[in-house]
Amino acid sequence: MDMFEPPFSQFAAGLAGRLRRRAQAIGAEADTQERMQAIAEYAILDTAPEPAFDSLAQLAAEICTTNMGAISLVCDHRQWFKAAYGTSLRETPIEQSICAHVIADTGVFVVTDAQNHPVFGSNELVRGEPGVRFYAGVPIHSRDGVPIGALCVVDTVARPEGLTAVQARALTVLGQQVETQLELRREILVQEGRIEREQRLSRKLEHSANHDSLTGLANRGHLIREFEKRMSAPLGYRHPPALLLIDVDNFKTINDGFGHAAGDLVLIEVANRLRETLGEDAVAARVGGDEFAILLRQCASPEAAVEIAGTLLHAVNLPFIHDGRTLDCRIGIGYALAEAEDETFAALHRKADLALVSAKAAGRGCARAFNAVLACAYDREREMIEQAQDALVDGRIVPFYQPKVELGTGRLAGYEALLRVLTREGLVELPASIAAAFEDRELAVAITDCMVHCVLSDIADAMARGIDLGHVAINTTSFDFATGDFADRLLARLALRGIPPAMIEVEVTESVVLGRGRDHVRQALVELAEAGVRISLDDFGTGYASLTNVKQLPITPLKIDRSFVFDLGSETDDSIILAISTLGTRMGLAIVAEGIETERHMTMLRRFGVPYGQGNYFSPAVPSGQFARLTEMSASGRWAPAKPDSTGEKTQTA
Repeated sequence: MDMFEPPFSQFAAGLAGRLRRRAQAIGAEADTQERMQAIAEYAILDTAPEPAFDSLAQLAAEICTTNMGAISLVCDHRQWFKAAYGTSLRETPIEQSICAHVIADTGVFVVTDAQNHPVFGSNELVRGEPGVRFYAGVPIHSRDGVPIGALCVVDTVARPEGLTAVQARALTVLGQQVETQLELRREILVQEGRIEREQRLSRKLEHSANHDSLTGLANRGHLIREFEKRMSAPLGYRHPPALLLIDVDNFKTINDGFGHAAGDLVLIEVANRLRETLGEDAVAARVGGDEFAILLRQCASPEAAVEIAGTLLHAVNLPFIHDGRTLDCRIGIGYALAEAEDETFAALHRKADLALVSAKAAGRGCARAFNAVLACAYDREREMIEQAQDALVDGRIVPFYQPKVELGTGRLAGYEALLRVLTREGLVELPASIAAAFEDRELAVAITDCMVHCVLSDIADAMARGIDLGHVAINTTSFDFATGDFADRLLARLALRGIPPAMIEVEVTESVVLGRGRDHVRQALVELAEAGVRISLDDFGTGYASLTNVKQLPITPLKIDRSFVFDLGSETDDSIILAISTLGTRMGLAIVAEGIETERHMTMLRRFGVPYGQGNYFSPAVPSGQFARLTEMSASGRWAPAKPDSTGEKTQTA
């Protein structure tokens, strides 16, 4: 066994040595990584010379009376000079770096004669240019104490005496000044980085505020601001601006049939094709679900607008491919040129919108311009809007109330608040006199707000007088739900006046429930229903709503449109009413028939199982001052049939 001990001992010793060297190498590698990370914080490598560092290197050389001075950073494979005085060197291989030895020490590192030094005698910087003989340096540390380089002074003449105590102290202080300068530089970088991040965030927020998140096009607000900017600086343009409104045909069919992913693809592709087709003097925007708009900052003539519209139709009315399927998608375009220097965006938009309606009526993939015929309709609309605005300011938009009656007992079940416009001459006009106002987003919301205020005031007054109204229905438009806070505002108003939510019924039409923004509508209806507000579907049977749609909404009353009641006695309408009544009742819905004008209507509806109704047979819509009289009539079960008059028609959306 003894014969094997020496070789084994030698093997063990060799292995231990190799392990120590490997550990040292790993440690050195770890130090290098730490040093490189520390240097990276200053973002200084390979940057241009800076006077603050150059002056420190020069001052160190002058104090130490050497012909060279430098600030070096010791990297992984090289040493790089941030400042170099008296030499043209900017970097050297790490193997030639005397500074690499300085960072392993803590004080002043001095080599009095490099040529005769056991380590540095063979160094290329000693044997060749610049012929280093004397070297002195102090380490430079990062803010975390990691040695990253050195401040050094170099001479081509050996100095056996080295540095004086004053020179050594001055070199140490100057090394600390280098560290201070590095920290100042780092702080500036941090501040600049913070400012850059804030600027990027600001640009991102600004972009988000002005652009549609799905398509990247401008949004409605940005489009309006661009129009206003154009109109406020007319001198830069020779021709008036134009607005084109674009609507994607049958988008709902694509969305429902192929899914939202396909719908999003269509919108994105339409946006891309608009970008590729339009010039720099145009602003493309997505202004609604499947609605786009293009602002031409100047348009030379109606013929030029026709050409642009035709180009857009050709570019967009091409097939889309989704999951291997071809989607036949087309657009309709309506456009109008600004005709006055003070034309507003709302006015130009309405003209283009009228043209778009005309285009869609002409068929798929058509474009139409605003013309003289549409101008007459526009002028009439402007009159209606001005009339509505004046009526709002004067407080002449008021609710009249039509009772809802239990057909089996003749007792009062509640009321529907119907909008009426009082003229300055004291006449009462129907909502049709201001019909255009309900197509104006801001005005429609203001009218509903006025109606809600008046209705709640009338209810509070009736409660104070001990009059039982049952419930009161308030009509709404799609614009009321667009902001997303309709439910919160209504519930807050009820709480403020102490009115139980169960006394209020919110009526929505099929077009509101199934139209654009239906997600906002459904969310608001659910919130209201959970708070106790009744939700009714108005004009059922005139649109696309089905009982399947009704099941998905918190609807309690379902109102049969007056058009079916008017034609009672015809086999078709009788069958429709019977089907709605039977199925609706089985679903737990309270069925209400509108437009009951005669005793025959009432008798047939009772036979069909319709439990509730309203119409001129019982009472036209009347002011709130008639609540007491109607309550007395209800108590007796005897309604005084009234002849239809100007107050007995439909609500604000009629």
